[in-house]
Amino acid sequence: MYPQLKTTLQKITLSLQVPLLVSIAFEIISGLQIIHLILQVMTDYSQNKAFFIIAFINYGLSYLGEISPNSLFGEPTNVLRLLWIIFATYFVFHLVIITYLIISSICTQNPGHRLIFAFVSWLYLVHSRIIFFIAHFFFMGLINLHKQCGVQRNSPFFCQIGWFAATIVLYSFNITLAVVKELFLYQILKSKDTYGVKDNLLNQIVLIHKGVAILISFLVQDDDSRAQICAIMNLVFTLLTLMVIFIKFPFYNARILKTTIIINGVILSFCILSILQVIGVEKRVLDVMWTALIPLVIKCLLIGFQSLSDRILKGDSNSTEKILFLISLLKHHNFGYVPYSM
Repeated sequence: MYPQLKTTLQKITLSLQVPLLVSIAFEIISGLQIIHLILQVMTDYSQNKAFFIIAFINYGLSYLGEISPNSLFGEPTNVLRLLWIIFATYFVFHLVIITYLIISSICTQNPGHRLIFAFVSWLYLVHSRIIFFIAHFFFMGLINLHKQCGVQRNSPFFCQIGWFAATIVLYSFNITLAVVKELFLYQILKSKDTYGVKDNLLNQIVLIHKGVAILISFLVQDDDSRAQICAIMNLVFTLLTLMVIFIKFPFYNARILKTTIIINGVILSFCILSILQVIGVEKRVLDVMWTALIPLVIKCLLIGFQSLSDRILKGDSNSTEKILFLISLLKHHNFGYVPYSM
């Protein structure tokens, strides 16, 4: 059973071929989801939202994936039930198709079709980068609503024990799919896939960041406490992410690497703003500061990375990641392209 499962995972992984523009779009959307989590807490912490531009940006970003019965949705129970059924169908489809591939690998010498493996590889990628965030919000919202359920004769579906137990199962399955993707279904060899990586620690940290941030947003009810905890937590995760980028050079593709640096520069800027907000800087000051802080932080990160790239080009290549990155740099320099200039 184990060899068949391992073979199936390998075939799914090697089937992924993501175009450059799609890879960049996934990185941007994933980063914007984290920015939304930061801005959501900042908005809740702010007492006067009328002049607070952060609230306006947060409102726009909420449409990238926040489906929470507690906030975005003021919908009837039947709408929440329909969404629950859609998510359940989606997860059952995952289970059916992976079961089919495993059984096929056991029963036949040539399991599955290459298009099926390619489809599953895309399915897991989209889930980890985008859908995990949406589903995590939704199921955490239902679980949070269940805590508020009283003993009622005609209680909503999420208050009933059968539905609640199934919600816990789907919630766990959502996490499992994303974890499987980031632990096993990634390419560590240079290939046509622009998402080929030398090390997947970066995406694992991003996944944990999203999961923990959403948990805190529901578990910590007091706005002041939530803002203080999230300000520190988001800053720690963002600095850890940047540290991994600067040490591991995770992506083979230089443009994806640059996109990741820029989006994390934006995230770091809002982390700094959230720290300033918690320590008492006025909202009006933050409204002006963010326009200057974001380009400044991005510029500093890109200058730092350019400096590091130059040192690697001069021979400071004392790790496997740096050697592989040097090859990428030489390739771009041969074509007259400096990947990290701004």
